[in-house]
Amino acid sequence: MSYTYFPDYGSVIRDSDQKLIAPCQSVDDSDYLDYIAWVREGNTPAPPPENSDISLLKEELVNIIQLKMDTIAASRGYDSILSLCSYATSTIPQFNREAAAGVVWRDQCWSLGYGILAEVLQGIRPIPTVEEVVAMMPEIDWGD
Repeated sequence: MSYTYFPDYGSVIRDSDQKLIAPCQSVDDSDYLDYIAWVREGNTPAPPPENSDISLLKEELVNIIQLKMDTIAASRGYDSILSLCSYATSTIPQFNREAAAGVVWRDQCWSLGYGILAEVLQGIRPIPTVEEVVAMMPEIDWGD
């Protein structure tokens, strides 16, 4: 087993499958616990590959994904994706249904973004353009 540490992001990627192991995971997260045990055995993660474009990648991905999610949420009259998801406990069926769709979609979008980041950091894929990221994002299923 081997890992790569990205100090700019405070994150580790398991090299075998490029899984992002975020810091301070739950004690129930077996991947995080495996990483901690590996370090306690005296192992040290590798440094990240040298690539000057990497320094802005996470910020750019976050901005692209956040803007797209906020725009889609606004198309239904919500201020942002955060506002949409805050209706998850609404007693109004339409708001509750839309919020549930928003929560699922938000998770899919962030999973995609962090997957892209992991692949770029591992050298598996080139840094995508804004248009490529937007095209890769899943469509929200409003359940209408």
